[in-house]
This record gives sequence, C-alpha cells and structure tokens, in this order.
Amino acid sequence: TFSFSTTNIKRDFRSLAFNIVQFKPNTPWKVSKKEELLAINKTWSLQLKEGMEKIILINWTAFEFSEECFLFGWLMLTNLRVIFLSLEHTQKWSAQVLNIEAPNNQRSGINISYQNKLHFFLCFGGVRFSKLFWNKIAMIKPPPEISSARSGQSVDKIIGPSRQALVYKNQYPIHKLTSIKVIKRSQSILIQCDKLPATELTEGSIIEVEIPKEVGRFRFYTTVKEVNLVRPTPMRVYMLSVALPDNIYVYNQRKAFRVPFQQEVTIDLCRIEKPIRYYLTDELEIETSLEAEIFDLSFEGVGLLLPNSLQDESPKTLMIRFSFSLFDQNVQVQGTIRHVGYLAEKEKWSHGIHFVNLPPQTEQKIFQEVLKLERELLRSAEEDQ
Repeated sequence: TFSFSTTNIKRDFRSLAFNIVQFKPNTPWKVSKKEELLAINKTWSLQLKEGMEKIILINWTAFEFSEECFLFGWLMLTNLRVIFLSLEHTQKWSAQVLNIEAPNNQRSGINISYQNKLHFFLCFGGVRFSKLFWNKIAMIKPPPEISSARSGQSVDKIIGPSRQALVYKNQYPIHKLTSIKVIKRSQSILIQCDKLPATELTEGSIIEVEIPKEVGRFRFYTTVKEVNLVRPTPMRVYMLSVALPDNIYVYNQRKAFRVPFQQEVTIDLCRIEKPIRYYLTDELEIETSLEAEIFDLSFEGVGLLLPNSLQDESPKTLMIRFSFSLFDQNVQVQGTIRHVGYLAEKEKWSHGIHFVNLPPQTEQKIFQEVLKLERELLRSAEEDQ
C-alpha cells in the first residue's frame, strides 16, 4: 500500500478550481466547503501490485467525469497504470499504460485516449506537468515493435554479468557494450564493460538499454548520470552510470530483434488512404524520391537515416517503398513510419519503418538474413569472452 499526504493543499486546490472556471466560463461552478474540507489534513493511500508496481508521478487534478461534472482528486502514474483517485478515496478511473495514447488534437491539460474514448484531466502545473507526464509515458511504454512485452520487471533480473548490452539513442544503435556487469545502487545502475574507443553519450542523455538474458531481452529507458566508457574511473573501471529506470520490460519475440545493417538506398514516398490495403503490386503515385541509409534490420522493419524528418501534418499516410540487396538479390519492400527521432551528433533524423503487406518470399529472405546476422553477432560476443 502506498500512502501519501501533501502541503499547501488549500492553496493548490483553490488554484485548480479557478482554472476550471476559466476553462468552462459558462458553467456555474465553485468549490464547495465540503470538497475543500475533504482536501485538507488528509492522507491518501493506494494498493499497488506487490513487487511489480511503483509510483512515478502524483498531481492534483480535476477529472471531466461528464460534460457537466468535474471531480477533484489525484492523477497518479505508476509504471503499469494511470489512475484517478477521487477526494472521497474511491478509484473512479484507471487505464493500463500500454494501452493509452495521446490524441493529435490536444486541448490544454492532459487528454488520454483509452478504449476508443477520450478522457480529460485539468492538472495543477498546467503545460509543464503535461509535458512531464507524456515524457514519463514515453519512457515507460515499450517501443511499438514489442508492444506485447511484459512490463514491471524487477531490476534484480538484470543484475550481474552478461555478454553484452546494446545502447540506443532516438531508436538508433550507438554502442554495443561487451563483457558487462550490472550493479545496482540506491538511485542508479552501474554497467561495467570493456573500454570503448569513443562515445557520444553525455550526462543527461536519454537512452534505451537492451540486455539479453536466457529468459529474454530486457529493455528500459533511462537517463545517463556518468560516463566512463573511454577513460576509466579512479578505480580503473570502465562503466556507464544511469538512473534507476521507471519501468523494465522483457520480450522474447524473434521478430523484434534488431541487428546492425548498413546500406544506402533510394526511397520513394507515396500518399495512401489508411483503410485500404496496398500491396507491392499496386501502382502508387510517387510524391518524391530521396536518398537514405539503412542502419538496422529486423523481421518487421528497418531503421532509416535521412537529413530531414518525414513527419508532417498531412491526413494521408506516408507509404515508403524502396529496394535493397540481400544475398546478392534485389528485394523490394514497403512500409510506414512508426517513430522518428533526431540524432544531433549525426545531424540526421532516424526513422523506424514498419514493413507492410510483404510477399511471403520476401519475408522469408529477410528472416534468413536477420538470423544469419544475429548468429554472427553471438559468435563475435562469444569470441570476445
């Protein structure tokens, strides 16, 4: 059970009430003495899932329960759920973090799309808290390609030695750390490893770490606290210190494995209507063609580097078509954008492309290539031991 109380409740409570009046000026509304008394000198508590769930954010909020009714209470974010706890100490609403989305047409406050319904929260702290909330959600949720990963894994499961750890920044693989040993501290994780010739990591960088274990691959987002990958610590140890992650998830889907794969390609950009299924045999009008570079490959997609972002405000979906070489054969593929991130050190944009409606023979070729590359990586890691 997680218990908590607050200071300055009366001041914050009235401030939030004033924001509601401004947000809905035509609705007669005021804070009743009963509600105000409920908010003062009170301790709240919430039952968490033992050994799996922990609190990440708590904030005063007004929940738009209906068009005519706002409920006061707490918006609470754990590594597994988003919860609204009312002043009367009743849980009025909750949603699994994995299944919530941020709608495109965001109003002021926090808008959460869950099970095809929009839920609105007006929070104390305004835009600043809203940005913090969605940044935390981004660091908790697994990437789209492993959305079925199991969340809430204990840090203890990654403690100890492992062959390697992969480090990603903006979905782009930047380091493979070898001969690693993970050590837990009170507020951080230390990843000891072999020396690197160079690194672009700095204190405060947000990264994704993947550590393969026998039971699966553990992944988490975290913030870099200290970098000693090129020069050792005073104890002559090479290591990366990162903050304790809000959430650790594990997956063992072979289709989600990403392997380094470099190749320059020319991509064709086409606009399509979402509800319609398009195949490689369908003729599409090419909007433009661009030069790009593949940097990784999985069974379900590729990572592309481009000088500019392909994200825009068009209501139509962007279909990307291109061909690349596999086993001395030209393979034609198509896909849509899953995620985009900027790599300042390369001055380029990384794009995660998800394959769409590929022929079975193409899927088989990609499957064989990824298996081959993965075996080579494992063999190399074993030789380094």
